[in-house]
Amino acid sequence: MKKTLFIFLVSLAALACQKEGADMTVSRNDMSFDAAAGVQNVTVTTQGQFTVEYTEGDWYTISYSIAKGMGYGSVTVQVEQNKSASSRSGEFVIKTPAKEEHVTFVQSRPAVPSTPEVGYVTLNRLAHSFEIPMPADYEAKAVSNASWIKVEETKAADSWTVTLEPNTTGEAREGEVVIAAMDDLTISAVDIEQVAESVLEGELLIDEIYFAGVLLEDGKSSTASDGDQYIMLTNNTAETVYADGLLICTSSYMSNRSSTGSYWIPQEIPAEGIGINTAYQIPGDGDDVPVLPGASLILAVKAQDFSADGGADLTKAAFEFYYSGSESFPDVDNPDVPNLNLWFQASFSYFFLHQRGYESYALVRVPDGMDAENFMADHAWTGKEDFYLFGELYRTRDIRSGNYLVPNEWVIDGVNCGVEQFMGDLAFNATVDAGYTGCGKVDSDPDRFGTSARRQTTEVGILADTNNSTNDFLRSSKPSFME
Repeated sequence: MKKTLFIFLVSLAALACQKEGADMTVSRNDMSFDAAAGVQNVTVTTQGQFTVEYTEGDWYTISYSIAKGMGYGSVTVQVEQNKSASSRSGEFVIKTPAKEEHVTFVQSRPAVPSTPEVGYVTLNRLAHSFEIPMPADYEAKAVSNASWIKVEETKAADSWTVTLEPNTTGEAREGEVVIAAMDDLTISAVDIEQVAESVLEGELLIDEIYFAGVLLEDGKSSTASDGDQYIMLTNNTAETVYADGLLICTSSYMSNRSSTGSYWIPQEIPAEGIGINTAYQIPGDGDDVPVLPGASLILAVKAQDFSADGGADLTKAAFEFYYSGSESFPDVDNPDVPNLNLWFQASFSYFFLHQRGYESYALVRVPDGMDAENFMADHAWTGKEDFYLFGELYRTRDIRSGNYLVPNEWVIDGVNCGVEQFMGDLAFNATVDAGYTGCGKVDSDPDRFGTSARRQTTEVGILADTNNSTNDFLRSSKPSFME
């Protein structure tokens, strides 16, 4: 009995002599964070108390807790997102009276893509300004490699404003804005092409085609016979564009077949361009015909007032089609409305739109310096056309002179027109327009009077432009002048 007590007393004395916390252990001595914000813990096991020593930082916080009576605690490290171009580190020390453990933590820099994303934008020759958002995961800078491209940080410091000077060189030019980390590693880039032309595809659209006019009291003829027709062009961008020099063109062939069964058609609709037989040019030297964002130009067949018969008052049109070359069919000129410049036309009398809606129309941009003479010399449409008589092939010949082929890349907008009855091949290829629009459903449809073909407006408030007029247009719509 005495021996046992002695041993027990010796044991108590030994424990009392052992320093508090000598048994402390930690779950790890290093912590690794990626660039994202994050939280990690170190578990501390000890029978006593412990403290944590550290230097406060501006990108991390350290806290700790001790579970009373449980023999353990934890240290928590919380780091903010690292957007800088370098990794960063810190350290804290866990201490007991008898022991200390050093723990380091390292946060890596954000990795840049091995293959940086490159965006591409093509703009017309005018001055432009747009914003590039700053990347969310980096401290970054934006650098231009061209003197005509300026980059400035916005006041909100969440994007850069990119400003392009007008292109007056007469040729297309290219530049680049590089988004880079502060150590110059590329994150992304925007390649910019600024062409020499003032309008690009989709910027100025054929918005409305009013060709049928309004039915007169006799119930047989319409105001269209007197020239109550127009094509409306609309700026579909948020910036001013210039319509100077653009051509408004009529298709060489009709999408509909004649109700008599007798008609000419090309053996092939060219995929590389569109066939035209009439072209009028908007006058101007480059900046004479501004079209403000969302604004429109009315191109009137005859710039007269047809409102007395329920038609349009076209005396305020921007331009009118005028042909002075026929004494047998003299045209009417409104001296207060500028005339479009005639390049060539199929008709030997004054210009008009097909009153049943069989023709198709295109807005075309030709290269700077090109005139009617060299266009016709270089772009004649060569090929074969077939004549069908009562629906049967009768004979074949070369496509007649006076028909020309416009390359697809020159077409700013093209609209196929037609009606369901007697529909044939669309006049323009599917690259330019994969569908068609118009007024009415059958040949000489009386329901076409007092209507027009109009583009729809999308949910974001711009004109629909998918290069498919079946989807983009509303057939037999109320004309804009009646609203």
